[in-house]
Amino acid sequence: MILKMFNIYIPSYKRFNDVKTFDYLGQGKIVVPESQKKEYEVKYGESVISIPDNLDGDIVKKRNAVIDIIRKKEKSQCAWIIDDDLIYLKRKKENIKLSSNHALELMDKLSVMFQDMKVGLAGFDYTEDNLKNKDFCPISLNKPFYQMILIDTSDNIRYDKRLRVAEDLDMWIQKMIYYRRTLKLNQYCASFYGEEGGENSVIGWNDNDRLEASKLINNKYGYKIMEYKKRWNIKIPIKGV
Repeated sequence: MILKMFNIYIPSYKRFNDVKTFDYLGQGKIVVPESQKKEYEVKYGESVISIPDNLDGDIVKKRNAVIDIIRKKEKSQCAWIIDDDLIYLKRKKENIKLSSNHALELMDKLSVMFQDMKVGLAGFDYTEDNLKNKDFCPISLNKPFYQMILIDTSDNIRYDKRLRVAEDLDMWIQKMIYYRRTLKLNQYCASFYGEEGGENSVIGWNDNDRLEASKLINNKYGYKIMEYKKRWNIKIPIKGV
């Protein structure tokens, strides 16, 4: 199956033979630094597109480079941006891992809702917890989601280059402020290979980076959004839609 509405862009770095997202979905454009393009092309061929090395090197620069590609190449200026280590989409209630075709079909259905509701950002739950946000709350309009997003880039909102981690949380906040809502399907979760991105990831952040990110985000919006109490908690800055 080929996605009917919006294309997929997969930021990747030094995973020449192991872009799990592409292997699972069977399609998408893998965005890599120019110096790594030939190594990726050995397995992924024409699905690889490159950006200058100076636009790579950290996750924020790379995500902004992908936004620029979407604005240039996509007529709608909308597309999926998915981390390169997606292993499956899962229907939480029945604990069913979706096949690639069923995953793509679900993505198209979410795309219709995204377009009709004009939300600017959409995605799936990030936890496999079967008791959280299930049938009693099938969608959320003011809850964050990460790593697999459907984004409208026409609003000129970009990732904050000062952040080394939590850049996706900051993007969600910016979209919430601009559109007053986002769209998350709670009955399905996107599961990734590793939260830190794995051995060859460019992310490589630590708790100090997260602490600095929390200070920056809290100061930026004048509200205690990120707080550490035995674990990291996220407080929603907008109380209604």
